[in-house]
Amino acid sequence: MKSLIVFSLCMTMLLFGCSKQVNTQAEIQALKNLLAEWDSASTVGDFETLASFYTKDAVRMQPNEHAWVGNDAIRAGFKNESEQFDFEGVNTIKDVRVIGDWAFLRGVYSVKITTKTGGEPIQETGKWMSFLQRQQDGSWKIVSDIWNTDTPQS
Repeated sequence: MKSLIVFSLCMTMLLFGCSKQVNTQAEIQALKNLLAEWDSASTVGDFETLASFYTKDAVRMQPNEHAWVGNDAIRAGFKNESEQFDFEGVNTIKDVRVIGDWAFLRGVYSVKITTKTGGEPIQETGKWMSFLQRQQDGSWKIVSDIWNTDTPQS
């Protein structure tokens, strides 16, 4: 068992250690554009477009609930949110790493959330990380996405 763990660790280091990290301006701009499109879709409640940014087997993890696993669950989660809330916010990328056909994004967000039933809007800030995979057509799709709020639980 110990040899299997050591072998797996060595293979992982070899695979990722030999991968050339490439952060060309074109790749970084493509990822920034994807995030801007994500923000726009979120603002108008376009859950279909939001779901289209994820792979079919993607995972989205948010605080205080089960992960949304698979594109159908992600679509349903965004649909449910868009039926209950209006969102107006912006995501800011703090770090981008591109290694081959994989990208890592880390950032922060600020969003105003208003319930569809009215009431005072809530201003929220938080942080997020996303792992993306380049698709055969050259586009990027989110494979794994996690976020949490800076607001403490009450």
